[in-house]
Parts: sequence; C-alpha cells; structure tokens
Amino acid sequence: MNRSREEYLKMRSSFADAPAMDAPATPADLHLLQQAEKAFGAHLPQGYQPLVQPAETVAAAPQTVDGPLPQAPEIMDKLTAFMRRFLVCSQDQLTVLALWVLHTWCYKAFHVTPCLNVYSSERRTGKTTCLHLLRCLCPDDWYAAAPTPVATIQKTLLRQLVVLLDDRHLTFSSSGRRQVVNFLACGLVNDALYSHYSYRTVSNYNVFSPRALAGQGPLPSALADRSIPICLRPAKPSSVKRIRFAQHEPDYHQLLQWLQGWVNENFNVLSAVHPESSRDELAQLNTHQQNHLEPLLMLADLLGGQWPEQARSALGRLFRDSGNDKTNQAIQLLYDIREAFRGSVNPERLSTSYLIQFLCELKNRSWAEWNEGKPLNGRTLALLLERFPIFPDKQRTGELGSVRGYARDRFLPFWQEYFEDLPEAVCSASEPEHGTATGTADVKQ
Repeated sequence: MNRSREEYLKMRSSFADAPAMDAPATPADLHLLQQAEKAFGAHLPQGYQPLVQPAETVAAAPQTVDGPLPQAPEIMDKLTAFMRRFLVCSQDQLTVLALWVLHTWCYKAFHVTPCLNVYSSERRTGKTTCLHLLRCLCPDDWYAAAPTPVATIQKTLLRQLVVLLDDRHLTFSSSGRRQVVNFLACGLVNDALYSHYSYRTVSNYNVFSPRALAGQGPLPSALADRSIPICLRPAKPSSVKRIRFAQHEPDYHQLLQWLQGWVNENFNVLSAVHPESSRDELAQLNTHQQNHLEPLLMLADLLGGQWPEQARSALGRLFRDSGNDKTNQAIQLLYDIREAFRGSVNPERLSTSYLIQFLCELKNRSWAEWNEGKPLNGRTLALLLERFPIFPDKQRTGELGSVRGYARDRFLPFWQEYFEDLPEAVCSASEPEHGTATGTADVKQ
C-alpha cells in the first residue's frame, strides 16, 4: 500500500459518512478500504474496528455427515417434502426450486447459473416466504428487501454470495436501475467480469453467483432471458407452517448435511467436461434460456431415478405456463378496459391518459406497479394491446386539441370473444380504490 496512515483514516471517515451522502461510496472505494484495513489494521488507534465486515449469512451445515449418506433421489425427495411444509406452490415449482437449492451448493462447478424469477401479478402470494425458505436452505446468502442499487452492488461485490432480492421491482425503479441490472446479469456467467471505473482506474470483479429475484411485473430483458419463471398464485388458507420455524424442524440440519455431503462426493464429477444434457423437451426456449438451464439438467441427470425426466417436464411446463400468464394478463387488461368504458357510460372513445388513471386505481391489480414499481404507461399499454391487435390513434377533440386514445369499436369483437362464456372468477370486476376513476373522458362527437 502506498497510502499513508493519515490518508487511510481520511478515506475511512469519508466512507463511514457515505450512507448519509447523495453519492455513496463506490465499489472501488470499498475495495480500496478493504486493502487499506489489511495494511494498517495493526497500527490503528485503539478502539478502531474494521468497517468492511463479512455479510450476514445463514449458518452452513457442518462438513461431516452423521451416518451413511442416503441415495441422491431420496435426498431430493426429502428436500421437496421439507419445502412443501412452508410454501404453497405446484409440484413443478417444487421440483425446480429443489434443484436450484442443490445448485447453490455447487454452482462454482458450472460455467453459468440460472436466475429465479419469483413473481405474481398480485400481492400476498408467498413471494417473500419463498425467498426466506431459500435462505434457510442455501449456503452463503445475502437477503434484502428493496435495497438500493448501490447497496446491492456493494454488499455482493467482494464476496460471491447467493443473492436473494425481494421487492426487486422497487430496486429496479430507482435511478441506478441500469447499473444494478447489468451487475446482476453479469453475475450469471462465471467468466464475465463486472467492470467499475473509479479514481481513473477500471477495476474488474468476478461476481458470479446464483440470484433469486422476487417481485411484481416483468423482469428487464437482460435478466428475463436467463431466468426460470416461478409464478405464485393466491392460495387458500392451508396447513403450511410458518417460515420462521423452518430452522427448528428436527430434520433441518440433517438435510443440510446431506446436501453438502452429496456435493462433496460429486463436485469433481460436476466440474469435469462432459457432453451437453438433452434439451429436446426445451427446444422452444431461446439460446440464453437453454444455456442457463444446463446446470439444473446436469444435476438432474447425475441424481438419477425419476429426476432427469421430472426436471425436464417441470421446466417445460413452467416456461409454457409463463407464456400463458402473459396472455392472461392481456385478457385481464381487456376486461378492465371494458369496465372503464362502462364507468364512463360507454363513450365511443377514451383517451390513453384516462384509461391509465382508471387502471392504476383498481384494487387487486398490478397496473400501478407494472413497470418495475412504476405505473403502467401509454407505451406499455399499447404493447399489451398490440397482440389482439388494438392500436391507439389521435383525434382532435375541441379545446383538448389532438389526443391519443382508443376507440370502443376496436374492443367490441374481442370483448365478445373472450368474455361471453368466460368464468365469473376470471371476469370479477375490481372497483377503483377511490370510487370511479376521475379524469376527462375523451368522447368522440
């Protein structure tokens, strides 16, 4: 280190004040501070403690395994049974979640890692419970709810941790969205270094580690193409246990021992170069999706038993259902727009601004947080309706001038097609939170 002790103390003081400043300490600052603490730690005044502390993680299982190690399929069956006690989800989702948990114990044996996209279009579906369950089962994790982009990068830059990010739509809605999205996407490939410029130098970091992101609305494309969709739906009250008691289950520590024991025995096999796993069942996916699923398929093949076939079938159905979810969201939008026209006494035309205001005031809908924590906008509305196809147009409306909006007759054929015999549960109307949406209805004369 070329820095003097006084320079270090000055840098340390600036770093300690960073959370209260508009410009927090950069990753390069954090790296320099860690190096400085190693160099000057023994010569600092009494009472000084290092600022760079290891991240808090759930304790990993002991290195030794008590008793003989069960067969791999039995371990995974025990894992899925354990997860079912705390989480309401489908069998396909349990299968993929269990494989992903096993992957977090040995991800360094692979070139890529898949991201988990735990999402729903509604609240209170178990997204946070899912992440807390993963936290109990994954080693060396970092969990945070809606952290700032800077905090996300600083916490996981110098240590390879399993990132469990809750309310990610709020994180992505802040000013550092592009930076944190690039950071998270870069960490999904082992040899992709994250570069950061500071103090006229570029520092490269290997931030490779699994990520699980939970929230509402769609993911940015850089992450969506490398993610496995886990769409959770509202569940009726059931007999699942509360997640905070998971670590007190009698078989919890033994299960972690089995996972680590199996990884210790098979890590060299996983690290060896071998032919690609069969992807015939996943041929409909794009190249990025297939590449990032490879670690889970390799694990399933090595586990044996029913897991190779079960894993491929589960992944295929999850991606297919994810496509259906997008269609269902567009159909829900059609229904909500019909309610907007009905609430305005069925005018021939409504402006885009009025429709957006009406949609964002509906209860039990995600339109108010659709764009990564921000409300639905005119461009996104047009993209959702494009599949029918329904397009906006402009029309002069007296004092308002030229206003972009949608004509009612464009929707009529699709309302008749989708809602004539649609089940009542799908068509359930949702009233605006503050009564009828306010705003100017642009009526064509």
